Amino acid sequence: MEEAVIAVAIEDRVDFMYRDLSGLGKPTKFSLTIPEDTDYCAEIHRLIDELFRKLVRSLAASPVALFNRIGSVVVSVPGVVKDHRSLLQIPLWNSTAAETPYFDFAEELCGIAQGLIKAEGKTWSAPDRAKFRGRVFVVNDATACAAFEDSRRKDEKPDFIYLKVHNGINVGIVQDSYDGTAVSAKAHPEAGHGLALLHKLDYEAGFKGVCPFHDRCYEGMIAAHSLYARIVDTRSPVFNGWKRRLDELQAQELCGQALDNALLDYVLGEDGRPAAAGGDGVDLISHYVSQLAYHMSLLAPKHIVIGGRMARSQVISAVRQKMVKFANNYPQRDELTSTGVTRHVVAGHAAKSEKDTIEVQGALAIAVLRAKAKPGETTRPNLVIVR
Repeated sequence: MEEAVIAVAIEDRVDFMYRDLSGLGKPTKFSLTIPEDTDYCAEIHRLIDELFRKLVRSLAASPVALFNRIGSVVVSVPGVVKDHRSLLQIPLWNSTAAETPYFDFAEELCGIAQGLIKAEGKTWSAPDRAKFRGRVFVVNDATACAAFEDSRRKDEKPDFIYLKVHNGINVGIVQDSYDGTAVSAKAHPEAGHGLALLHKLDYEAGFKGVCPFHDRCYEGMIAAHSLYARIVDTRSPVFNGWKRRLDELQAQELCGQALDNALLDYVLGEDGRPAAAGGDGVDLISHYVSQLAYHMSLLAPKHIVIGGRMARSQVISAVRQKMVKFANNYPQRDELTSTGVTRHVVAGHAAKSEKDTIEVQGALAIAVLRAKAKPGETTRPNLVIVR
C-alpha cells in the first residue's frame, strides 16, 4: 500500500489536500482562487501546477519519491465527468461555459508531476508514470459531497440522496450494496437538468432560467446566478424590488461568486435569520428544490440530505412543507407525512467551519479508501466505493 493520497476539489477555487497515511496529524491543505472571466481549463491546469509545487516545497521532498508514494489522487469537479477521468463539460455558471473542453485529469496531473521531476534534473520511469496516471480518479462534485456526508453519518446501512443546491444543482446517491459496502453509481447523475414546474413569479416574469441547454430545468432556475439574472433580465415587480440591494453590492465592487453569495444572503436570509427581501425568495427557491427532492424521494431512499449554499434552515423547512403537498397522501409512506418528512429531509452534517471544504474532504475520503482497498475492490463495473 502506498503511503499518501492527494485530493483536489474545483469550484470557484481549487482546494488541495495531501494526507500521509503512514503518520498522524491533519492533512496539508492549500487553496487558490480561480480568477473571474478567464479560460477555465487553462486556469485549472495553472493552479494545480502551482499547488503541486507548493506541496513539494512544503514537504521538502524529492518529487520522484513523493509522487511514487501516492496511492490515490481523487479530483472533485463540477460539470460532466466521463469514465472517472475526464471533464467533458464545464458548469454553466462559468464564463466559458459555452465552450466544450476535453480535460483529461489523468494526463494533466501526470504531466504536471513529470514537469516538476524534470525541473530537478531527475527522471521518472515509465512504469511509475503509468501507476500514477492510473491512480487518478475523477468524481462529480455532488458525489464528493455525498462521500463527505457518508463519512459523517452513523448509518448502519447507508441509504440517502445528497441534493447539492449551490452554483449548480445535482445529486449524489449512496446506498448499501449487495456485499454491505456503501457505494455510488459510476455514471454520476445529472438530475439538475430535469424539467421543473415554474413558480408563479417566474411565470409572470417570463423567466425560464439561465441554463443554455434547457428552459426551466432545475439548474437553470435555482443556480445562484439565476437570482442576478432575474433582477437584470425581467420586469417583475418583486425581482425589481431586489435591484436596490444588487446596486448596493455592485457599488461595493462585488462580482462573481462574492456577489452571488451576498445576494443569496439578502434573498434567502442567513441561516437562522429572516430574509431581508421578505419571504418571496425562500418560497421561490424552495418551490424548485422541493420538486427535485420529491422526485428523488419517489426512489425511496431513507433520507434526502440537502446541502450547498442554499441549504438554509428556512429553505429546508419550506421544502418539507411543499413535499408533503406534492405527495398529497400518495404514496402513503411515513417519509411524506408532515411528521415523517422532518426525519426524511435533513440538512447536511457539515459544521459551519467545514462548509467551504466539503468537496475536497469528500474527495480525500474517497482517496484514502481507494489507497487502502485491495486490488480491484474500488473498480467494479458499475460501482464506486465511497466508504
